[in-house]
Amino acid sequence: MRLYDKALVAKIHENQFTKEVDGIPVLFKPVPDAEPAHLDPRLREIIIKKRTMFANRAKAGWTLSSERYRPDKVTYDLIETPVDCTEQLIPIGGHKIDIYIYRAANIQPNAPVLVYLHGGGFTAGDIHLFGKQMQYIAEQSGAVVVFPEYRLAPENPFPAPVEDAWGAVQWVHAHAAELGADPAKLMVAGDSAGGSLTNACVLQDEKGIIRKIMGIYPSWDGSDYHEQTAYTWSYDAYEVADEDKKLAYSRIDRIKSSVDKDPDSSNSLYLQGHTTSHDPLVSAVFATDEQLKKFPETVIVAAEYDYLRVGSDYAAKRLASLGVPVRSIRYCGCDHGFLDMLGTIVQSEELCLTIAAELKALTTHGDLHRWSQSHGFDSATGFSAFKKALRTELNIDYDALRHEAKQNRLTTVASTATKQITLYSDAKASKDRFGITDANGEPVWYGRLFSEDVPEQSATEMEAAKKAVWLAGKIAKLSDLDGIRLNLHVDAQWLVAAGYVKREPEGKSGGKARALGEAALRQGVDLHVTHVPGTENPADAYTICAGYQKWSDRDDLTELMEDTE
Repeated sequence: MRLYDKALVAKIHENQFTKEVDGIPVLFKPVPDAEPAHLDPRLREIIIKKRTMFANRAKAGWTLSSERYRPDKVTYDLIETPVDCTEQLIPIGGHKIDIYIYRAANIQPNAPVLVYLHGGGFTAGDIHLFGKQMQYIAEQSGAVVVFPEYRLAPENPFPAPVEDAWGAVQWVHAHAAELGADPAKLMVAGDSAGGSLTNACVLQDEKGIIRKIMGIYPSWDGSDYHEQTAYTWSYDAYEVADEDKKLAYSRIDRIKSSVDKDPDSSNSLYLQGHTTSHDPLVSAVFATDEQLKKFPETVIVAAEYDYLRVGSDYAAKRLASLGVPVRSIRYCGCDHGFLDMLGTIVQSEELCLTIAAELKALTTHGDLHRWSQSHGFDSATGFSAFKKALRTELNIDYDALRHEAKQNRLTTVASTATKQITLYSDAKASKDRFGITDANGEPVWYGRLFSEDVPEQSATEMEAAKKAVWLAGKIAKLSDLDGIRLNLHVDAQWLVAAGYVKREPEGKSGGKARALGEAALRQGVDLHVTHVPGTENPADAYTICAGYQKWSDRDDLTELMEDTE
């Protein structure tokens, strides 16, 4: 059941656009039936009702039960096919917590897996509020969705929720096979306080088991904004029409008021003096650069009229400056907590579909290897066979496609890509940090995906990278995708050899890196190269990598990479 026309969901996606904000590309998802700088009309009515509800509660006095029981948050069942839900207890340290596991009836083996950490200010939230969202995401993504009921404050203050969240992530990774999931396709997501817990999990993830995180109006900074020096919080950050300003500000103030009461006082239901709001496990914005550099691919979703948006926007900018592959999405006309109302608020459903798309985008070495093998693309002779197969099986003329690519610059941005491929250049790092091996348990680097006999890894990585770019472009075309993103995670030796950086403090681009970037641009591949330390390379000590420099603004493009026949 929906309280709106389903066509409005598609309209959000159709009208979305990317705009640079403070140097960071942001994907804006506009209200489908309202002008910019206005509240969503459905949300406006709900906010009016909430103001009355909160006013009545204030008169009666605050109670914990009133925070945990929220009749204003109504969700509806949107699934159209069966989704199985099982409940079980799992051990975390010396205690157990309850988890719910969702699987669609047609789920495939080695599916992606999502651990979802709910919001609620660390004191509220449960399966009754989020269950319908979880089953809808499971249906739409084909992933295994795991929802842990972590311990809540004030009965269980910090660090209990952090311990349960990280313990649940580790348990899911260790038991992925019995869940029907691929441990290399593990994504962690969370809204509000759950976004803080998601960050806390990454900060403890020394082995790199988390492939991707998604923060939904996440709490990156729970400290007193009056004392924050890294960025400035102000109402000036919120553009809103005069007729909606009072209602929009009331929703912004809902969270701001908790910060105004001193988040580090003994009255904090979550912290209770066990730590401060400057602890990175509470506010990841206070993590060091070295800690943040280790973050996996990160998607930050913000609500336009949310107090936490300013802090999460700053976090996205900082992560990008450190070379972390990060994308920023903003839902216009929405306030904090809109995911809580599936079937009531249009954007809640669209966000579930966005989460599902991020799960479907998780592609591993094994997926790419099987795809290339099925088309005979493991060797130079196989490439010729692959071109022939394009013509005979799919009636696609590769040379014509190549000519078209020369005539038309094809560019995509990560936010519009519907599939992603992540590859690692270093075999040892792939095995030790990410658990990626071949069928015999041996380390794998992406060069081995495209060549039977690799005499020397360092001499062939760039050619393998070019082939990976080519194949990503073909996958996008053959699968009729809007776009495709290729993430190359490389070590410092690769970066130095490619000319991204030299062994001086200042990094400079080189010819090989430029040629690879231009090849990606011609193929319509959104290419991201990220430094992943983890090997005993002396070059690591000299590397400064702030991410891949895109060449989308260049007009003097060189020829597309040569055929690899």
